[in-house]
Amino acid sequence: GLTLWLPLIIRGFGGLSKFEVGLVSAIPFIVAATCSVLNGRDSDRTGERKFHLLIPALIGAAGFATAASIGNPVLALVALCIGQAGLWASNNMLWSVAASFLTGSTAAAGIGLINATGNLGGFVGPYAVGYVREQTGSFALPMYGLAAAVLAYGVILFGLARRLEREGVLHAPAASRTVTP
Repeated sequence: GLTLWLPLIIRGFGGLSKFEVGLVSAIPFIVAATCSVLNGRDSDRTGERKFHLLIPALIGAAGFATAASIGNPVLALVALCIGQAGLWASNNMLWSVAASFLTGSTAAAGIGLINATGNLGGFVGPYAVGYVREQTGSFALPMYGLAAAVLAYGVILFGLARRLEREGVLHAPAASRTVTP
């Protein structure tokens, strides 16, 4: 829901032209892309996956919850950047965890299920955000909902990664274990 509604959220900060709203809307995604690369590199360097998934998800949830509760536009934008960065950095680890145990036709089905679920969320999320915003007149409640979803996502995937690690299935790819900083 954030991708679709972010320009409207930023427009609500006030005082920006449409062009400026477009430029400012890019900032959380630039920060998120940078953090995703850094988190992925560190995960590959250390060979650790589960905390590289959980910690960014916790940070992302905190960022979205903070953005929902702050009245200052600049601080809200910083919180949105933190939330988006945590979400994206955590998402990188989803694919690393999935690739560590899905193989062959199971990989095709698993990746298809992950994509189908993500697409369903991408369809339902913006409608839900719009509906709740229309009912409440604010983006605060949808942002709290996004924070809760990111938190649940991180905790569930951390538990899955922990289980896979105990079973000896979760590990860094061989090529990644030899990467130097």
